[in-house]
Amino acid sequence: MVKAPFAISGERAVISTGGACNHQCEYCFVTAGDYRIPAKISTQTIIDTVKTFPSSVERIELGLDTDPMLDQPRALDLISRLGALGKDVSFATKADLTVETVGRLSEIANLMAEQGNFLFTKVSLMGFKTAQAYEPGAPSPERRVDTIKRLHAAGLPNIVYVKPILPTLPDKELERVFEETQGHVYAYIAGYLIYDEMMAHKLSIKVSEEQMKMEWDPSQRNWSIYRDPRIEELIQRENVFKVSANAIAHVKNIFKNK
Repeated sequence: MVKAPFAISGERAVISTGGACNHQCEYCFVTAGDYRIPAKISTQTIIDTVKTFPSSVERIELGLDTDPMLDQPRALDLISRLGALGKDVSFATKADLTVETVGRLSEIANLMAEQGNFLFTKVSLMGFKTAQAYEPGAPSPERRVDTIKRLHAAGLPNIVYVKPILPTLPDKELERVFEETQGHVYAYIAGYLIYDEMMAHKLSIKVSEEQMKMEWDPSQRNWSIYRDPRIEELIQRENVFKVSANAIAHVKNIFKNK
């Protein structure tokens, strides 16, 4: 059986939807070495792959190596079908989600809630002018703020990815992310950067002594890690977390108690 690329880590399985990504993010690991995003993967192949996962997998996360929302109708069909499998579903995006897409996501989330599952939406917003410089093909940060507000207004469990926090990101831009989304989001993830020597040269940063292997990387090579010192300050705030799993758990608890 042909399977979609995926990686399982505890309760979470991250799976690729395939297809070229036009965001052109300079800090993305897919720009490193000889990594190649697979061609667009059929919805049925993704569903069939998920059905092979062990029962210990409780959440399916879309977006291993590309933005699943670049093709919004296709993504909605996939999320709807995944939502019927009795697991939580999440996705990360920089896309400009339309009013119609957000409305459909809300419908799917309501159906999933009836069976005790959740649909988590995560929008990436690492800054403003800095984001435009490092993400030249992505929708503007201002449009992403609009998407965040639409998701929240629709009653969806929404999270903001403030990652990666780069050394070139000014404090005032970082703070603006929180100021413009405050009251429209349930949690934030303040994340580190994974990179290799080629990316370090391109981003004008030093190669870090801290390295780790990533569960989604079939080569199992060592990646350098840049952890901006401001992350430790940010996670002192009530709803800011270092990792996705903790943010998801926080938001899930909020919605369970609603």
